Amino acid sequence: MLKEIEAEFQDVTYYCKVRWLSNAKTLRRFLSLLVPIDTFMRDKGRNHEEFRNVAWINDLAFLADITEHMADLNRKLQGMQQHVSSLWSHITAFRCKLNLWVGQLQNGNCTHFKSLLERQQSVENHVSAEPYAKLLTGLAAELGRRFAQFDGTCMQINIFEDPFSVDAEEAPAPLQIELIDIQADKRLSQHHNSHELVEFYRDFLPKQRFSGLYKHALLMGSLFGSTYLCEQFFSRMKHTKNKYRTTITDEHLTQQLRLASSATQPDIDRIVRETQCQVSH
Repeated sequence: MLKEIEAEFQDVTYYCKVRWLSNAKTLRRFLSLLVPIDTFMRDKGRNHEEFRNVAWINDLAFLADITEHMADLNRKLQGMQQHVSSLWSHITAFRCKLNLWVGQLQNGNCTHFKSLLERQQSVENHVSAEPYAKLLTGLAAELGRRFAQFDGTCMQINIFEDPFSVDAEEAPAPLQIELIDIQADKRLSQHHNSHELVEFYRDFLPKQRFSGLYKHALLMGSLFGSTYLCEQFFSRMKHTKNKYRTTITDEHLTQQLRLASSATQPDIDRIVRETQCQVSH
């Protein structure tokens, strides 16, 4: 039917429980095809009055918009080479966005909610944005509850991410002197601005002079911000330990998984040069 009427989309996206990110695409597609879907259902003798209910469609539009925002946040929290500081910055930014959206919706401003704004600009629809502001207030409170523990570690995260801009007086006492010293070192500041965070701590920070900051960086850099690496590791283990490799030993499995999960590139040429290919008899 969608092909016959030359609709914007030729099929309906289905929801997959395994990957909840499909929620956003499913809702967006369903909202876009709501009119032909309603026509199709009525032709089949299944009348759904909510498909023509203005308030219900407004709720659906808001749900599609906020789910899309949540999916965008989820994508930012995925992937490799993300430290707890960068993950926390994404969470902090999203919570600030929620506060912005709450204030705007209370004033009837739906600028950052694409579908809801289109409904608002339609002459025949009346959109009251205040109920949605209350929903976002509840979402902000839930995020605050979930990340309450991180709120108490903001100083530790800020010290790790940028020790040059932290107020030494507000920092933990064991790190105050080192923070003052490092902030006065312009050369280290230049290295911090021109290199990756881990590279700066590993290659440029004097470990003896700033032993406290170095240990703090080791602690913060080793924190797992998400389960991405764990999930990736188990996927590789499942691929390696298959039914066709029944004779693989635990030692070989450990070595293969270490290679598969490591980002370090082996120096094959050096290994070959240092290895004796043929043992003398």
